[in-house]
Amino acid sequence: ELNLARCTITAPFSGRIKTEAVDAGAYMAAGTSALTLADDKVLEIQVPLSDKDAFEVLGLGKRGNWFSGMENVACRVQSVTGGVAASAIAKIHRVIRYDAGTRTLYLAVRVFSGQTGTGIPLVEGMFCNVTFDGRQVDNTVKVPLTAMNADNTVFLSRGRKLKTLKVRQVTADATHAWVVGAFESDDFLITSSLSSPVENTAVSFSGSNAMGQIANNVAMVS
Repeated sequence: ELNLARCTITAPFSGRIKTEAVDAGAYMAAGTSALTLADDKVLEIQVPLSDKDAFEVLGLGKRGNWFSGMENVACRVQSVTGGVAASAIAKIHRVIRYDAGTRTLYLAVRVFSGQTGTGIPLVEGMFCNVTFDGRQVDNTVKVPLTAMNADNTVFLSRGRKLKTLKVRQVTADATHAWVVGAFESDDFLITSSLSSPVENTAVSFSGSNAMGQIANNVAMVS
């Protein structure tokens, strides 16, 4: 009875058994690993960011050191494994390390499954997307990715003449990019493909998908 009482082990949390190295009736010496437990209530994800994204886009370190400003960065984690899609609010917990060779900053992002309404089906080994809200960039123009040329230019109709405009991409999603450049209010973006375009050629178009009028937007860098 005394030996049995000494065999009762209480875990510090309710979790998931990852591995077990003990069988019924086996004797174990002190210090031997019997079980490995995982606490899925707190999920931690390591996120690598380039130093440009970390310091310029997210603004980490503006208060004098690398670690300042983390608490003000909005963060969300979305599961992408399988056909189930769910997301949860997350927080940057700490900086893990900085790799000077690749100029990469590694952050630890934590998701708390006990949050109301999260229900995110995420455990160790599954894939996910982590999204940060960066600085706001005004006067951006939303363009289809198919309208972007390989040299970071777009084709415009300005005064019914073909113009090539150099732009800088601020951010993008799966189908569109937000860019900044010397756009004018009466510009029309050419979204159809052009064969051997010549600058200042007279432009005519037909159909609703050939051109789109430029509209300024506000983009949130992610």
